[in-house]
Amino acid sequence: MARWAGVTGAALLTLTACGMSGAERPGEDSADRRAATTSVERFGPQAWGLGEPIARARKDVCQEGQRNWKVTEARYACTVGYSWVLDGASGPDEVSAVLSTLHQTARDLGCKARPKSDLTRAQRYWREEIQTEPASLPSGRYECEGVTLELSPLGPEDPYVEPISLVGSLTGGDVATRVLDEFPDDLERRVESSAQVMLVQVSATATYDVQD
Repeated sequence: MARWAGVTGAALLTLTACGMSGAERPGEDSADRRAATTSVERFGPQAWGLGEPIARARKDVCQEGQRNWKVTEARYACTVGYSWVLDGASGPDEVSAVLSTLHQTARDLGCKARPKSDLTRAQRYWREEIQTEPASLPSGRYECEGVTLELSPLGPEDPYVEPISLVGSLTGGDVATRVLDEFPDDLERRVESSAQVMLVQVSATATYDVQD
């Protein structure tokens, strides 16, 4: 069940002092929030052809930005983030082809890689044996018409999965957090015991209700 946490009296006073009505508070069920959620869901398991996820996590967070002589951020912004862990390659000979397919699928979905950050780099590292463990391969990072997409190779030898708690980039503190799904506590065990040589963590985030 979705739950809201961290909406303190001080945070509400801050919002009121800024002249914001309840309907304008970040994180309300606005059209922007629904659009951001829909755009993120587009990058779910159905997009990649790798079957049902072995785990998923979802988070919606609204944060306060910093504004001082060193940092200038938005006053408030909300971010919705979804992350899925999928099977990838069952044998070493499949790793390069799976990475290539993931990269091409991201492009077909309208994504553009950040400079020197697409999965062709991971593919080259694997092909040239610069890295021989999938978990050590670099992630692919893409911008997709308002959605930031990250495709991260995982492996049983190093089962670390990026936690959903890292969703949101403002540094002034959380105003409200809506946790929809956490990764299961036994996720690392699931990755370790997987029959896959490589798994993939697909993470997609979109920002909404930005208030400068």
